[in-house]
Amino acid sequence: MNNINPLGKTYKEYQEELEKVNLSKVERVELALNEDIKKNVDEITFNSEGVNDILKIIKKEIPTLRKLIDNGKKRSSENIKLISKTEQLVNKYVKAAKELGITGGMIDVVSKSFEKAKNQAEDIKKEIQSISDI
Repeated sequence: MNNINPLGKTYKEYQEELEKVNLSKVERVELALNEDIKKNVDEITFNSEGVNDILKIIKKEIPTLRKLIDNGKKRSSENIKLISKTEQLVNKYVKAAKELGITGGMIDVVSKSFEKAKNQAEDIKKEIQSISDI
């Protein structure tokens, strides 16, 4: 149908012009989406490369960390055994001092220093246990 309207264009010409306008809108949307996608893909690639670098370092250091953890476990275990023995000695010391009528002074210093060392060793044992799954 090629009827001419008062503006001098046929229906077909209007239809073709409308298709061009619609295509250009679609093309602009596609270009904008393509740019967003490319930007995101570039960022993903950049982040992935950074994470890969970090993973390489971590993988390289894991054997050393495991050795350090094993060493820490061993020393912590030795400390726990020493705590048990030392606690018996401290109790004997305090008991003997009380039997002799001695209170305060050195007895308090010995008891407090032992408690401090015991708490420290127990805290370290907990810390080692919390990281030992590496």
